[in-house]
Order: sequence, then structure tokens, then C-alpha cells
Amino acid sequence: MTKERTLSGLAHDTLDHAVGPFGWLHPHVWAYAGALNLHDVVIDLLSNPAISTPAVPEPLRLSSSALQGWFREHLETYGFPAEALSTAVLRFDAFGSHAYAFGATVTITSRTGRVFSRRRG
Repeated sequence: MTKERTLSGLAHDTLDHAVGPFGWLHPHVWAYAGALNLHDVVIDLLSNPAISTPAVPEPLRLSSSALQGWFREHLETYGFPAEALSTAVLRFDAFGSHAYAFGATVTITSRTGRVFSRRRG
């Protein structure tokens, strides 16, 4: 059986993917937050829609949906069914003057109540 602490690695990998060059996510998040004057943007990695705030532009909707798919694939690779988690969210905040100046946190909570979190920025 896979150990829950493996979710710590998944949190790390998810954050790296989301803010890395192949995530295609943070420039869309930055533009969206700036357009609506938001202080943070939360992407739910388990629920649809991934972003529940209003008027999500198509590029952000598609990139957040792709991240959800990536997350679910890796969750299975790590040996966890999605039902073993109570929450999994990616939160962007601390927006700066350009698309690469931001803070991001991934938090994964198992059904047993253990919390695994990683922050960048």
C-alpha cells in the first residue's frame, strides 16, 4: 500500500508543473487576476469547474483543466484514488508587476486529515 506521505511528493511535483514552462498556467492566472483585481486565484484540482470565480477566460479554463488531468494521472501513478483525498487546491497569490512575479501554494488533504503543502514565491 502506498504511504500517505507520498502525497508530499505529489504536492511538490504539482507545484513544479503548474509554475513551470510546461504548465502554461501562471501567465493566464496573472492576466485574469489583474483584469478582475483579484488578490488570489484558487484552482480546485478535484472538482469541476477548476475555477469557480466569474468569467474565466478560455485559455485559463483550458490550462486549469489540463492541470487537473495531469494531477489525476499522477495521483494514480502515486497509487491514490481521488476518493482518498478530501481537498487538493492550487492557490496563486502575491501577484507582482509581471506574469512571473507571484506566489503559489499547493495543498493536498487526505481523508484521514493529513495535510501536505508546498509553497513557492
